[in-house]
Amino acid sequence: MSFAASVSHLQTLVLSFHPVIVMETVEEERVEALIHGACKDLQMAVFEWSVAQGLVRSPSSPSNRWQNEYAPPGGQRNQAIGKTTEPLDMLRHIQDMSFKAIYWLKDFAHHLKDPVVARQFREVAEQFSHNQSTLIVSGEGISLPASISHDAFYFDIKLPEPEELYGAVSDVVRALRGRVKVELTPEDIHALVK
Repeated sequence: MSFAASVSHLQTLVLSFHPVIVMETVEEERVEALIHGACKDLQMAVFEWSVAQGLVRSPSSPSNRWQNEYAPPGGQRNQAIGKTTEPLDMLRHIQDMSFKAIYWLKDFAHHLKDPVVARQFREVAEQFSHNQSTLIVSGEGISLPASISHDAFYFDIKLPEPEELYGAVSDVVRALRGRVKVELTPEDIHALVK
């Protein structure tokens, strides 16, 4: 499945009121690209949560009116919403938010072993099944409790197709021209991506 097809699939799931989507991977860059690709067309806000930083509105979230587009790279890190580093507090906070959004919860599954967190998660998922917001849980070795897994859609992140890899390698070679001597023919690039 191509990247564009994966983005379209994710958009369909969100528009179909799927409250919980699971992406089992440690490749957060790919998850981020998928989420932001989907939300760009849907014009939905994106929030990211990790236990280290709490809940933040993603800097590349569509229609982020607080974003400083002139800030230097790496300087656009948003401040966490107060008191959202704890899973239970974060879930209570997003349940009270009144607009459609995608909430990307990084490495969240192990927090669901706490029965209070699991219960709150279920209540948020129930609410989101009616208002088109979505919880995306990502991480490695995700195992959801049975009471939650029946509401979850497991999104299989496929490896990039050869054409996409060819494009990526070609972009890198073009970017390095003039700075580093790179001698790759188109045939060499095809052999590299196989």
